[in-house]
Amino acid sequence: MIDSIRRLKAAPSLQALERQICAELCHTIGFSSAVLSSIAPDKFIPVTSHGTRGTGKPVPRNAAAAEQDCLRLRRIGHAGGRELPATDGFREILGAADYLVAPIVVESKVVALVHMSRARGAIADGDVDTLGLLLAVYSFVYERLLNSARVEQLRVSIIGAAARLAEEADRIAGTAVSLEAGGDDDVFATHAAVDAFTAALSNREREVFARMVRGDSNAEIAEELVVSVETVKTHVKRILRKIGAANRLEAITLFVDAQAQPGLSSQ
Repeated sequence: MIDSIRRLKAAPSLQALERQICAELCHTIGFSSAVLSSIAPDKFIPVTSHGTRGTGKPVPRNAAAAEQDCLRLRRIGHAGGRELPATDGFREILGAADYLVAPIVVESKVVALVHMSRARGAIADGDVDTLGLLLAVYSFVYERLLNSARVEQLRVSIIGAAARLAEEADRIAGTAVSLEAGGDDDVFATHAAVDAFTAALSNREREVFARMVRGDSNAEIAEELVVSVETVKTHVKRILRKIGAANRLEAITLFVDAQAQPGLSSQ
């Protein structure tokens, strides 16, 4: 049993763990066949097996009383007697008239069912006790691998988002942005797309926005315009709301996109 636990804990992936539990049920406990099935809304889908001729076909849930009982009660069941008839689909897969069916519970949810049978001899009470211990280890390792997969997926997402952010920052930094109001170089007055983009802004908001695009902090803007930081924060909130941006980066991106539109000069 100790060796079985070690092998389960060494599984490198969820798929490998699924294959390993079926093998351990046969090699360690002495079952002749075992099959692990995923749970769909209308059927049980055999995923991997050991000691069987293939994994078999999906089994409809409405024709699987023993399995439905196992799901509902979340405990190991012995199917094949008068009280709990065996399901034909799993009898065919396992090649046995009776079998044990057990739930795989992870994070308080039944994520799969595992079936096992003996070719010779009746299923003993000791089988249930040993099976319960082995499946508890399986559930622990399954949850650990699941969390590791989630962390890796999150890491990949963060790396992708950071790369996109860096690309956007490079694009913005490489674009000539001029927002200062007044004078012949007033972008708002000479570019129709930009003019339309900033039309809802007041003169003071345009001044704040110009410095936002330049990369100034709220404190720097406040010092230059001789106003309080809280006043600048209020202007920034109004600017974001008026141009439909969620944050400063999106506001700058939207402006750059408007500025980059060709052939829209208002002159």
